[in-house]
Amino acid sequence: MRLTILLGLQGALLLVLSSIVGSVSFFYSHASSALQGALTEQYLDSRLIPLRRALLSNRWLPPPTIHPPGLVQLADGSSLKFSHERYQPAFNSQGISAAIPLQGCALWVIDRPKDSTDPLTACAMHSSECGSFYGEILGISPTGMVELQGDLAPISPTCFSVHITSTGGMLAAPTSSTALQSVSLLYPLQDVFTLYLDREQTVRYLQHLGSSIIENQPIHSGIASLRFSLVQSPAIPDSTFALVGEGRTATDRRFALSLWSPLPRRDIPDLLMNGLEE
Repeated sequence: MRLTILLGLQGALLLVLSSIVGSVSFFYSHASSALQGALTEQYLDSRLIPLRRALLSNRWLPPPTIHPPGLVQLADGSSLKFSHERYQPAFNSQGISAAIPLQGCALWVIDRPKDSTDPLTACAMHSSECGSFYGEILGISPTGMVELQGDLAPISPTCFSVHITSTGGMLAAPTSSTALQSVSLLYPLQDVFTLYLDREQTVRYLQHLGSSIIENQPIHSGIASLRFSLVQSPAIPDSTFALVGEGRTATDRRFALSLWSPLPRRDIPDLLMNGLEE
């Protein structure tokens, strides 16, 4: 009889312990999932900090481009080519592309040679932090923005000989050599990048040079979906905006990203008439 009672008590105790272990396991599982979502949000948001700073200090900089689900598109509408299928964008997600200027380096074109293959001469409007440079340059002309590749060679403390070619890329479609002759302002770019989710649930950072990928770096794994939207001010279209991102981890934890640009964008006529910002 005693043995029966002891066995019964032992069984009840095991059930209680099993229930406690299950509850603790459930708690830690959910706490771990919540922590994963918070860390994911914090980490991906940190990748937007350089863009946030660039938008605040360069009001001419256009908003980020949001790509259609499953695609990363160049400005001419063609799709970016990837070296492997696993790097392709996820069908259920969107990426963004944006540019970050080289801080303190913005140039007026002061001399255009008749031969479009010869270098331009351009000088800094304010104190220049430019030096020798090769890479992406965003040009401003009366007809719009032009994406260029080029190099700067100093000819004085504030002036440069500038070779440029129009190859197009993430920011603008290629333009003719004739159109290059009307470029008046030059902004060398520190970075032209894309953030997107690939088909293996990894967020990737692409660095671009024209239509080429020069870096494709995995930065965060375990992401099931990632989408973006651009919310613009109804009072001042194409001026102030917010970039909003929504995502979900592989453990079904949701997270959000945001980037607010409170300063009105400067349009091209304003840039050409009133010059660059300090």
